[in-house]
Amino acid sequence: MATTPNYNLPLPNSRGIQIAEMEKVAGAITGIDTVLDGIQTSTQTALSELDDATWKKAELPASDVGKAVLNADSEQSGREALGLSNIELHKLFLMTSGAYGSATSDIVIDDLLPGDFGLYNSGLPGSPYFPGVNFWWIETQQIYGDRHKRQIATSYRTGEDAEPVVMARVTNADGVYGPWRRFAMETDLPKLVSVGSEQNFTLAEKARGRANIDALGSSDRGAANGVASLGSDGKVPSGQLPALTTTATVGAAMAGANSKATPADGDFFAGVQAGGSTMFKTTWANIKTALASVFLRLTGGTLTGFLTLHSAPTANMHAANKGYVDTGLNDKLALSGGTLTGALSGTTISLSGGMSGSLTHRSGGGYMNIGSFNEGTYGSGYCRAWWNENDNILTFTATDGDAIVKSEYFQTTRQPTDVSHLTRKDYVDNLVNARVSNVRRVGPSSVSSITKGGSWDAPSGYFVTGLSYALEGAAIGLRSYQPQVYINGAWRAFA
Repeated sequence: MATTPNYNLPLPNSRGIQIAEMEKVAGAITGIDTVLDGIQTSTQTALSELDDATWKKAELPASDVGKAVLNADSEQSGREALGLSNIELHKLFLMTSGAYGSATSDIVIDDLLPGDFGLYNSGLPGSPYFPGVNFWWIETQQIYGDRHKRQIATSYRTGEDAEPVVMARVTNADGVYGPWRRFAMETDLPKLVSVGSEQNFTLAEKARGRANIDALGSSDRGAANGVASLGSDGKVPSGQLPALTTTATVGAAMAGANSKATPADGDFFAGVQAGGSTMFKTTWANIKTALASVFLRLTGGTLTGFLTLHSAPTANMHAANKGYVDTGLNDKLALSGGTLTGALSGTTISLSGGMSGSLTHRSGGGYMNIGSFNEGTYGSGYCRAWWNENDNILTFTATDGDAIVKSEYFQTTRQPTDVSHLTRKDYVDNLVNARVSNVRRVGPSSVSSITKGGSWDAPSGYFVTGLSYALEGAAIGLRSYQPQVYINGAWRAFA
């Protein structure tokens, strides 16, 4: 069994159960061993120095030696009484209640030796810092070799409800201290789980723990937004699986599949057997082989057997047999020859394209032959009408005389330019309204006179109607009247 290096204290087996905890215990025991060794060394050194100082015949008050020095005045008085340096006085205090380092002391925490312990101001070089802590109880311990040391600092507070603050640091292989690290208290740590004993947690603590590690609990098995569980057969129960045979899931899978315009012979197609729900698959080559035995190719191939057509097709794209076509043609006139039986209904016959010969229209006992302008001759007793496209004239004639065209209203759209042209009513009315229907002379007359050698003109619209001359006088008298005409309901003067 392993033992401590100085006092040969037995150490627990660090490879047994609770390895981590046992290693902590082993480390603590090693630290105790180091502290005890440091205390022993410091005590021997202090006793040697006290022996050297006896010849000075100095005495220390009991109040300064029997307890830790808590102020700078006591520290200074002790140093002056003994004539010792700070280091020497520091070692003397270690033999009583520990050393004391005030804010004005020149003590450096990094320079403390293994076995040193005491109360030190937080403002000294190398001292740890924590809000609200002004003094630290610091212990320096040796860890095996000369370069490896450990310092543990405990906060010094006088309040009854003061919580301890414990910090520690160690040196590296070069003897340089690392940073101070705080020991976590029970109130700072989350609840730890022990492997060897059952732990009681609240529901909130369980939920918080699962959330911290992003895990699901046993209550989430088989639940919505949880995880599926396993049955006694090691499989997920069907009740916890989504339906795989619904049209929604199958349709969604088909919709998400890759499209292919031209399948290869080895490509598979899925189907469902008739009368059930069993699925099957077949290749595109098998489908083509099955279709080839039933259907003709678009190009090529031979039709075996007779093609039966419908005897009474109803749609334009239906195929008709010969008998159906012959029956339909028997009721139609041929392009040339043939006799039309029965009467034509309706008053309008529309013809398109050119037509040679004449069209005979019989109404009552009369006839009208409409033929080509170039033909020029018709049978006796026929009334003829034709249109000459050269001069745009429609002519009605008869062999026995001029034809008479009768209509309740006959409309023309252009003004007449020839005596033989038919004119419109509004044109005739305008001519009638513009004619002179009456004439009159408006009086009294205008009388004027001129002297010998003078001149005179009748007023506009007036005409001279008489003159008079007196032998005795030199003046000539003139008379004039205004003629007026009656046009379109109003008398108008000549301009």
